[in-house]
Amino acid sequence: MADEVRKLAERSGRSTKEIAELVSGIQSKTRDAVEQMGKSMMIVSESADINRQVGKSLQEIKANVMEVDRNAREISAATQEQSAGSSHIARVTGNLREVTREISSATEEQASAAEQIVKTMERMRTMVHRNASGTAELAASAEQMRGQADRFLEIVKQFQLDDAGTRADDDGPSPRPDVTCTTRFLRTRS
Repeated sequence: MADEVRKLAERSGRSTKEIAELVSGIQSKTRDAVEQMGKSMMIVSESADINRQVGKSLQEIKANVMEVDRNAREISAATQEQSAGSSHIARVTGNLREVTREISSATEEQASAAEQIVKTMERMRTMVHRNASGTAELAASAEQMRGQADRFLEIVKQFQLDDAGTRADDDGPSPRPDVTCTTRFLRTRS
């Protein structure tokens, strides 16, 4: 029996030793687990900080995108205004070109009328030298010439431009110079 008690005591000692080793292992593992939990908590805390920074960065990005969108809308509006201004300038340029053509045409007609007036005056001078008795007729012709010259001046005034580049009397289409009166006068004198 002593043998059995001794064996039992040895087994009990071994078991106690094994239990002590198990408890020591469990304590070591528990310390490792607690240490790992501390590290995990630090990682979670750092992740939360990173998430907050990411959220803040996303808010800043959103604000920047909204500002870029606002700037794009302003640029679009300015481009539309500029386009409208360019169209207006093109229309004004077209109008100015048309007025220039009209002035050029009227100038050619006026030059022709002036040439006819000069020729008529030459004829009148010749007639004055030939006929001293035709003074009354010449005076009447001179009066008619003066009327034509006044008409010529009136025609020229119709094409004067103001500072804005439009005709000063822009009340509608301007009358063409009456060249037929000069032509009729020349035919009666020939």
